[in-house]
Amino acid sequence: MGLAFFLGNMSNRFSINTDQHRRIQAAFFVMFIGVAIGLYFLNQPLLKRFHIVLPTFIVILASGTIFPNCYGSALQQFPNFSGTVSSVMTMVFV
Repeated sequence: MGLAFFLGNMSNRFSINTDQHRRIQAAFFVMFIGVAIGLYFLNQPLLKRFHIVLPTFIVILASGTIFPNCYGSALQQFPNFSGTVSSVMTMVFV
């Protein structure tokens, strides 16, 4: 799952030239796809480990794309409270 978060961060870095709003919309769409795949797998008669890992991997990958954008926006709005912003953002993310 750490690899998924890392790949999400790297995809965010490589798409830095695109609009932030568009990147966040795309990440939410990918999250929706991950949840849809997970719901599809729940209807399967035999639930395997892959059926749990794949949707989780997809959702964490999209979270890795969204988190740096939201973190940077929060720090930009409250530069004097960087420690508080950091703790609140981490709590919200977890």
